Amino acid sequence: MGIFKNADDRLIEKIEKEERQMLQKFYDLNKSDKNCPNNPYLLNPERLHLSSYEKLPQNVIKLNVGYKTRWSGYVTQTVRMNYDQIVKGTLFCEEVESSKETNYNKIGTIKTSFLSTTKTLNLPIQGLHNIEIKCKRIKVESIDIFVENEGKLITDSEYREQLAIKLKDK
Repeated sequence: MGIFKNADDRLIEKIEKEERQMLQKFYDLNKSDKNCPNNPYLLNPERLHLSSYEKLPQNVIKLNVGYKTRWSGYVTQTVRMNYDQIVKGTLFCEEVESSKETNYNKIGTIKTSFLSTTKTLNLPIQGLHNIEIKCKRIKVESIDIFVENEGKLITDSEYREQLAIKLKDK
């Protein structure tokens, strides 16, 4: 690329930079890590909504991510669709210092203390309330987008491949 970049390229660079910073700051992950999810943008705290959480032994809290969203876009070069997606995943807060239920706020946050390694999560649960957790580490086990197809959950990428094949045959 030359010195002059178009607006799209600058926007893509900005988004990728913010994603890298978010992964490193909150999850101690790099995009090249083998345990980094395929869709790391799903880990953005503002997008995280929990279906439940569970306190485990040894100061660990298991967070079950689960919510529905609506997607709209092109599934082929000429066919545009919209459909429901289900985001599911599992995160672990390790070395938990405290946890408490707080008032509901639909936008989740993760904050890091200035001179400490403590991370404070405040995430919504089922639209009822939030859980605030102070911990040292957040480990990502998995997170992905699924679609309900014929009564089964399949990954969004599989669903789009199936759609492309069906639409190609028509």
